[in-house]
Amino acid sequence: MQGLPPAGIICFGISKTGVDSHLVYIEPTDRISTAADIAAMCGIFSKAEVFGFLLGDHNYASFFSSMENGVMISVWDKGFKTDKYSDITYKSFCDAIFDEDGKVRGSDSTTLLLLSRQGERILCANLNGGMDQITEIMSPVNLGFPTFGVVARKIILTAQMDNNQVYAISVNKIIQTIKTGDLPRWEVRSLLVDQVEDISLPVDESGTTVVITAVKYGRRLLFPAVVLPDLTNGLRITLCIGHSVTEIQRTDPAPQRIDVAANFVVARQNNGGPNRLHITTIEKYATGNASFIAMIDRATSGDFSRAIA
Repeated sequence: MQGLPPAGIICFGISKTGVDSHLVYIEPTDRISTAADIAAMCGIFSKAEVFGFLLGDHNYASFFSSMENGVMISVWDKGFKTDKYSDITYKSFCDAIFDEDGKVRGSDSTTLLLLSRQGERILCANLNGGMDQITEIMSPVNLGFPTFGVVARKIILTAQMDNNQVYAISVNKIIQTIKTGDLPRWEVRSLLVDQVEDISLPVDESGTTVVITAVKYGRRLLFPAVVLPDLTNGLRITLCIGHSVTEIQRTDPAPQRIDVAANFVVARQNNGGPNRLHITTIEKYATGNASFIAMIDRATSGDFSRAIA
């Protein structure tokens, strides 16, 4: 792992015995070291193609992210089990991909997205940047096709993709769970849409604005949404509508990560077609939809339309 650019990693798994690990990565002709390198590369990776490399006796991660106060979270195949061997492998992986500030090496992002098998997930967390024992934190619903996002290094969001509810948990509740072993109480918010499909990673510098892909009135829309902790009312999610909302086609992939500074989008196609990971520029995303580019500009500038949730 040491010296391997994290941007090139596609899959990472730990064996069911906890002793071995398995990593699948891209080895392009031009070295990948930054988000800008990914944007320049562009491409489409089919899960079916990647699955040919996955090992049957391993569980794979779909998500690694660093949060506040030394908390590290990851999302795994449901069969993932924690033990001392897994802890050691987990720590080695975290040391290799994150720098001392908790950012993915060579990037401003605190999250590494990976491909893993489709199905239910288990959320894991630990303290001290991956050094302490891993704690399993079960999701609040049976997530057959879950989507996860991290906001401002403070909040984890997850949705089931077949209803309008979003579940959230704060980093403080995760720390409490790690220390006491008691499963946390997730906060539930119903958004004024028919169905949530996906949640992107933050698109602004403050890390509080995400793009939610949702269906409303039969239309598939991209909503900028501001996610903030509220000491009085708990979590507050504000959907931004009006001219900020962009319609995309059913065949267009939903954005998982949007890196405005590096001008690239990582998007997942999960609407009935083959599961693919798309890496492209903002201009080429969603067939060059100009209104999407304008929406991102407004989302990052704070110029929002009327709030509806």
